[in-house]
Amino acid sequence: MGNSVEVATWAGIYARRTRIVTYAFMGSLVGFGALLYVGRLGSVEITVGNDLAIAAIAAVVIGGTSITGGRGSVVGTLAGVFFMAVMKNGILLLGIPSLWERAVVGLLIVLSVAADLIISRRIEVQQRKQLAKQREALRPSLSTGG
Repeated sequence: MGNSVEVATWAGIYARRTRIVTYAFMGSLVGFGALLYVGRLGSVEITVGNDLAIAAIAAVVIGGTSITGGRGSVVGTLAGVFFMAVMKNGILLLGIPSLWERAVVGLLIVLSVAADLIISRRIEVQQRKQLAKQREALRPSLSTGG
């Protein structure tokens, strides 16, 4: 549906029904995943998955998705997931404590966001220069009297 329920409705999408079906489907997937987890381990731990959200954000940002929006790709996200998996495996094989794994993930997020901001600013400067050149080309020359 995107950000605008009103526009989705204008496009012929039944927004209320779509939202209900989506939440019901996702809820059933979560329930199924929970059943698989309990069936495999035989117990439930309330802290399971606490680090998954930050790991997902890190993988997406490392994969090149702009934190401010507008840029990103599935291939880049998959590359970020692969990089995170290799990094976590390397930390495990080196015997580094898991606390440092979290610190490395946080550092990678900070570096990725900083790189994204630098790249975004450079792109913005280039676009402004191109726009100025285009405006200059469209201006009639004063010497020709036009």
